[in-house]
Amino acid sequence: MTEMRYVGEVPPPPPKTPWGRRCVFAGALGLLAMLSTYLGIDYHADWQLRQALAEADQLDPGWRLEELEAQRAVVPAQENAAWMVLAVKALIPELWYAAGEDQLDSSHEMQFQINRVLPQHQYTPEMIDFLHAGLERAEPALVEARKLANYPRGRYAVEWEPDYYSTALQAINAREPADLLTWDIKLQAQQGDFRAALHSLLAQLNTFRAIGDEPSFVSILVRISGQGIVAWNLERVLGKGEAEAHDLERLQRLLLDEASHDLQLLGARADRAGCHHLFQSLEAGKISDFSAAEFGSLESDKPSSLAKLSWHVPFVRKRQRALILRLQNRFVEIAKLPEQQQPAAMQEWQNQLPQEKNLAAVLLMTGLPQVPFMCQRAQARLRTTIAALAVERYRLDRGRWPDSLDVLCPCYLSSVPVDPFDFEPLRYRRVRDGVVVYSCGPDGEDNGGVIPRQGLADDTGYDLGFQLWDVDQRRQPPLPPEPVPQPDLP
Repeated sequence: MTEMRYVGEVPPPPPKTPWGRRCVFAGALGLLAMLSTYLGIDYHADWQLRQALAEADQLDPGWRLEELEAQRAVVPAQENAAWMVLAVKALIPELWYAAGEDQLDSSHEMQFQINRVLPQHQYTPEMIDFLHAGLERAEPALVEARKLANYPRGRYAVEWEPDYYSTALQAINAREPADLLTWDIKLQAQQGDFRAALHSLLAQLNTFRAIGDEPSFVSILVRISGQGIVAWNLERVLGKGEAEAHDLERLQRLLLDEASHDLQLLGARADRAGCHHLFQSLEAGKISDFSAAEFGSLESDKPSSLAKLSWHVPFVRKRQRALILRLQNRFVEIAKLPEQQQPAAMQEWQNQLPQEKNLAAVLLMTGLPQVPFMCQRAQARLRTTIAALAVERYRLDRGRWPDSLDVLCPCYLSSVPVDPFDFEPLRYRRVRDGVVVYSCGPDGEDNGGVIPRQGLADDTGYDLGFQLWDVDQRRQPPLPPEPVPQPDLP
């Protein structure tokens, strides 16, 4: 039945929507907008990551960690120096360098004194007795270590951890066998047995070459440090006397091969592959924290707690991962350039690094920007050592120093090595007591072949190189010992 209304009667207002329902509706619209925005940002971050991955695949196929591992050189077990290094390490007794724990302080003081002896000077009788005693305590290990001279190739087995950076690397086991061989080299050179000294030097070089092409930044650092140790020891051997030309030629050939390995490119690829491996493990739930990302960073470089927390947001992680990968891709491509073109490209790359202290910055700053400089120094040391060996062989054959490095070609050198700092031929200078082959060093200045002998931190005003002494200036009498510096008291 139709409701009756009087003329002019105002109809009742429609029922009001409760405020609660309005708020729910508005909230739903807001959430929908936020979700749409989030999905859009996440899609764009995912797209950026896919682009960075595609770029790596296109520029450098086979770049992932498992692919790099599969590409490593295969070394037959009977030729693998890595297993020999591990066997030597197992034979070295604890505290072999000291008579006992109560003698540690005096042992460290004596080692300090021995390391301060200039290459052309002999050791004191006390130093000789000290070296003898240490080598006798480790004689079984030393016998095996010397055999490494005939094993120039190696490969360690590596089980990569999900976060990559915490992987236990066997390459670090090269340190102690190398130290043992350093003592042997010093003692053999002091006793005038230069063939035995160079044999142990070859064994020491192979101790570090056993690392091979292991895709790890830490392993590369160990190998680079080994190159410097070998060059340092060789300079001291030749400062004590004369070796046979054919022994020097054998060492020169091996050092030439060592210099041919592009450790900078290997390090660049390893860093990218390891970082990608870490991210894959995170996405797969194999790791849940980014504590490993702080590996090797200084306290002032560590990201804030808020920056760490932001990495648990998927699109933030994807965007930063894409940024890291793009920068790493560029770094690898720079490492492929001719060395003359690398410095300018590397400076441009460093200008693109993120400035904020987030995890992307920390991951990129754990050592990668320092790789080119370390490799430059290592190459300078290797190349000057190779050229110095050629100079010494020339002197042994001709009875005099060469007038220039050019006259060494092609009999002793295929060409004069290039200085990795200014890309000019290495320098050669006659000095008061011999000759020096040198690089201008990090400061880019020719400082006349002045080589720091005490590991000065400031490279300004010094060159990097190798000195050879005139025969009558070699094997000088021992100098008085220097006082051992004492630690500053609080």
